[in-house]
Order: sequence, then structure tokens, then C-alpha cells
Amino acid sequence: DCLGMKGIDAVPIPAEKEKTLKADGVIFSNGPLIDLTFNGTRADNVARVLDALMEMPENDGVIMVVGSSAQFNPEQAVKPFLELKRHGKPIGAFLVPNAEKSNMLLTEAGIAGFRTPEGCADAFRCCLGRRAPVETPEAPDFDIEAASQVVDALPPGTADEGRSRRLFAQLGIEQAAAAIAPDGDAAIAAAASVGFPLAVKIVSPDIAHKTEAGGVILGVEDEQTLSLAIEKIQSSVSDYDPKARLDGFLLQRMERGLAEVLLGYRLDPLVGPTVVLGAGGVLSEIYGDVAIRIAPVSRDTAREMIEEVRGLAPIRGYRGLPEGDLDALAAAIVAMSNIARLPGHRVTEAEVNPLLVRHKGRGIVAVDGLVAIGE
Repeated sequence: DCLGMKGIDAVPIPAEKEKTLKADGVIFSNGPLIDLTFNGTRADNVARVLDALMEMPENDGVIMVVGSSAQFNPEQAVKPFLELKRHGKPIGAFLVPNAEKSNMLLTEAGIAGFRTPEGCADAFRCCLGRRAPVETPEAPDFDIEAASQVVDALPPGTADEGRSRRLFAQLGIEQAAAAIAPDGDAAIAAAASVGFPLAVKIVSPDIAHKTEAGGVILGVEDEQTLSLAIEKIQSSVSDYDPKARLDGFLLQRMERGLAEVLLGYRLDPLVGPTVVLGAGGVLSEIYGDVAIRIAPVSRDTAREMIEEVRGLAPIRGYRGLPEGDLDALAAAIVAMSNIARLPGHRVTEAEVNPLLVRHKGRGIVAVDGLVAIGE
């Protein structure tokens, strides 16, 4: 069960191989889980079954679960396992109940022993899914100095959306057309330059999640509706946080796409700069369906990330559905990851959510995002 939850399949010995082994006196019960049975828990029998498993091209590794034999007969159940290192495939053992002598034998042989099925399955998922280190990709054609200047102009803390947009645009991530107005009257005048229908958003350095604060109204169709939207946003935000600073309103052209994507960057305290891709929208944090890499990444790595996210299957053309512009999405992933190239590592977090992926050949467009700046 634990393996299955990690996406690892247990496989039986193929029928022909099973027939040959059993004709030669080898004792086991075949199936996705291979049972050596009480009668088969002998050193010679254990060794022959394990050798057969390790030689299977269908098999990437072996986990041996040893019961009471690990505690009372380690020479029969565990010692044959110690000879398997010559096969070069990952191996591990889960001993239940815990057996100190057998665990010591495994440790001395350099074989991983586990005391819980969850820990064993998680370790195998990490081992089988491990990627070899890659060289840092060559710097793409973008103006690092100009992007650094944008970051240098930002004070510590979470930048408002207007300022965050400048960095994303400088990195090469297309932004939805927008204008910032300091008040309602200016918003009416600015709306003409953007064009209806609009999304209206509060601009505040104190409110990172505008939707939760009632700071976003979508589908504003005309000037009258715009005035009402601004009044409603002001009231909602005031109720949400009376102390929040209100710097104005962002008027943004409404955009459409095939899919919403979350694209983020984080300066992890342990591993350094990372880039993340996931299915976007307000429920993105619930599903945890993401791909993560050390930043910066190449275009090829970006495409790998797109393939990993299950929620993006529809725009990959699943069952004939319209394909999204995956090339443009890959370029946006690379662009976000290039924050890692900026000197000083002042950007601690950055996120575009949602990033809209349009039909193939029509690009992507960012409609919301934020940047966090460290000291």
C-alpha cells in the first residue's frame, strides 16, 4: 500500500521464469507480493528467489520484508540478502518486528534497513526517482543588469502586484495589459487605455492574497460598474484589515486561456534557488500537484516539469483535447528560474498564479503575481 501511494508498482516473477524455478524445487508463492512461505525461508531458497528477482529486466529494485525470522533465524532469512549488492540494483529490508541483530547485519553490509513501511517506501521513491546532477544551463538572452535594477529598487517585504509585474516583464514573462490608478476618479480615466472588460484589484503592500481580502472583482464591463467595484473593494479590504495601506487600484484586461498554471520561485534555505510548476488557481495549494527543480533550468528541464504535473495533462493533448502552447510555457519556466542568476539573491520568493496557457502557438499571459524581497 505504501509503495502504491508513492507510485511504485510491485511486480511478480514472469510465468515462464516461475515455472522453471518451481520445477527446480524453488519454493515461493508468486504474485505482485512474492511470499517465500515458512517452508521457503531457507538460505538457499531465499538466495535463488532473490537472484531471480534481481535478474528480471522488469524489476528496478527489491524490498524484502522479513517477519519473525529476522529476530530468531537471521542466518536463514537475512544473510542471503547480504549477497545481493553485486547486482547493482537498489535493495532494502523492512524488518517486523524490529530485530537488532539483523539490522546490524544489514548496516555492516551497507544495506538499508527500515523499521516502518512508510519510511521504506518513501526512501525507495527517492532512490528510484533520483536525478543525476546537471550542469547549470548557459545564461539565456535576457538583460540581467536591468532585472537586477528592478529588484534593487524594491524594499524588503512583499512587493505589490504593480511592482512585481515589472520584474516578471523584465524576465520575459508576458503580462496582461494593465494600468494602476491611485483612486476611483483616476481609475475611470485609466480604464479607457486598458479596455473593458476589466479585472479590478487592490494595490497594497500589506495584502498578499487579494482574493481572501475581497480585493478582486472580475468581469467589470463599464464605467458605472467600475465605480461600484472600487467602492466594494475599499469596503471589503477595510473590513479585512483596517490598517492595510491602500496605494490604489490595478485595472487589468480580462484574459482567457486553456489552463491556469502556478509558476513560482523560492530561495530554499537548504538547497538554494528552486523553481516550481503546478496546476494553478485558488485550489493549487490543496492538490500539491507540482514539479520542482533547482534553478536555473534549461528548456529541456522545463519540458520535463510540464510532463510531470498531472493536472496539465489536458493541455498536453490528452484524449484529443486542444493542446496548449507548451513551448511558451517552457520559456516562462526558464524565465522564472533565471531569478537565480540575479546577484545578491534578494528575491526570496516569486509567484505567478495564475499564468494562463493559451492555445498552441498563442503564448501565455500572467494575470496575477507577487515578489518577496529579503534584506
